[in-house]
Amino acid sequence: MTETTKKGNGLGITGFIMGILAAIFCWVPILNWIFAILAVVFGLIGCFGPKKLKGLAIIGVILAVAAICVYKFYYVPKYTNAIKEVITGIDEQKINDAIEALGDAVEEAAEAAPAE
Repeated sequence: MTETTKKGNGLGITGFIMGILAAIFCWVPILNWIFAILAVVFGLIGCFGPKKLKGLAIIGVILAVAAICVYKFYYVPKYTNAIKEVITGIDEQKINDAIEALGDAVEEAAEAAPAE
């Protein structure tokens, strides 16, 4: 008996799955980059594999690039504006009061500690 083997495009399928994950997690900074880079690498390698599933590899690369663009042009400005609002909303007097209260608490704790 002869054994037949199916030639698939595992790297292309992996690139496609990573592209989907990059698109789903495009709002999470580190996961987006990890999945997108893996999708591009596996997708490009899968493009040179069997022609049977070459389309999935190409779609994976396209999804990864789209996920990077969505993150870059939508979420980065959104995060930047939120950080700017937090920084400009900091009240300097409250910070000074908190530092002074912390110093007072440290002094009280040092006085309350038993002397050796």
